[in-house]
Amino acid sequence: MTELRFANAPRENAFTRFGRLTWTSLLFVGSSFGCATDAAPAGDESDFASAEFEQAIGECTSTSQCKSMYGAEAVDCVRYGGGFCVCGPNREECAAPSGTGTSCQNDAACASNQYCNANQGNICTADRNAGQACSRNAQCASNRCENMKCSGTGGSTGTGGSTGTGGSTGTGGSTGTGGNSSKPNVWILTDMSDPSLEVNDADDVVAMAMYLLNANRFNTASITVASTHRTALRTAPNQATWAKNYLGAAYDKGRSCLESSFGGYQANIPWRLSSLSTGTSTRKFNANSSYSDLSSLSTVQALVDYARSNQVFVLVWGPLTEAAMAVKHLKTQGDTAALKNITLVSHWHQSYIAQGLERSNDKFDVANCQDDRPACDFIHNESKNNSNLKYYDLGSVGQTGLVSGSPSNYAWNDFRDSSLGAIFRDAKFAFGRPDGSDAAAFYALMGDYGVKLSDVPSNGTLTKTLEESTRDKFKNNARRVIDDLLARSDAAASCE
Repeated sequence: MTELRFANAPRENAFTRFGRLTWTSLLFVGSSFGCATDAAPAGDESDFASAEFEQAIGECTSTSQCKSMYGAEAVDCVRYGGGFCVCGPNREECAAPSGTGTSCQNDAACASNQYCNANQGNICTADRNAGQACSRNAQCASNRCENMKCSGTGGSTGTGGSTGTGGSTGTGGSTGTGGNSSKPNVWILTDMSDPSLEVNDADDVVAMAMYLLNANRFNTASITVASTHRTALRTAPNQATWAKNYLGAAYDKGRSCLESSFGGYQANIPWRLSSLSTGTSTRKFNANSSYSDLSSLSTVQALVDYARSNQVFVLVWGPLTEAAMAVKHLKTQGDTAALKNITLVSHWHQSYIAQGLERSNDKFDVANCQDDRPACDFIHNESKNNSNLKYYDLGSVGQTGLVSGSPSNYAWNDFRDSSLGAIFRDAKFAFGRPDGSDAAAFYALMGDYGVKLSDVPSNGTLTKTLEESTRDKFKNNARRVIDDLLARSDAAASCE
């Protein structure tokens, strides 16, 4: 099979989102909104068989949508692994879209009463009304997304915090939020470490490369690495320095081109070495401790301090240790306001269908939970009984849906054109695809690829039916996730 590739496509619009589709002996070459000069081969039975000089210009679900977006009689909606608009041989027929449906790279490209909707192929869409589901402020007419629903009132234009370009890139320091106050503030707790140490699974490294390619969609307040009790990490080289020099350097290489293509990439990513990997004693959660004193837990203290001034989504890709310590401290202090500012989103801390109940009588019999079972039990019990704590446990759907749904016959080696893409491709490649399952946490927060946080309860509970349906939603959108990542990797590569 030969790849169908579109040239000159560094920018994320609907055209470049379908920049690579598999089709025998076909190559389209042309710039965005211009028409190509290669005809379809005779006798081909695909949708392109009768189309001479066609070129994809945007995602669609119907021909009427193409006509309304591009206003040309020759525009049609062709289905091939999804749907996308195509135009005839004349450049005039490839009209730029106007009004609602305009191609966009980010929210700033849309009118004040619209947002950039990636789920509809990166087109401007009318803001949502009060009560409708949301994942960020820009989606709401009130410009306030609270508890995953649009608020009925206006006011502050963000979730709080700095609107600068980001915080320190070291292991501590300031925790700037990265620039756009309409984006969700994100604090990542990952047990990620240098794969050469052979201490932790490399899946978090893959997930981190995926996150950094999507970093313009979030305000990154902190990435706390080596957030685990593994003894070997306390004597290993500083893992925040490793992450900065490895993943951070790859991000820096492609950032200016990512910024030119998509916009919104903060200049500095704040990496922190977890307090759990410093000192001499094992750092697991102690349910009998009040955690009133966090002087020896600097990264937990930093999270608490941030939550006192900002709403923040804490994405947990490893054990729930630091999250449990922070919640217990705020509960001890009676700091309800800060606790309400924290939303926990975790992947694979329980499961009915992969490990967990599927292999034993205990749905919490999964690695991320068993790594610190007291912390896991505390967070699940607290979120069920304390309405001030919001906790979304996605189960195994990153592995069973997002990863398993990714095509094994994809052109994976094309990711090696960029430094971040190469890390995504190679850090953990198993069963014919990269394994970055914990990325499910930020894709659910993003809400544009089949799964939204509002799809699961905010009290940490899960059912088998819900886990299966969420898995299937990710499976059905996995190819779109990979296509988008490749468009971003290609953009980054143009700077390298």
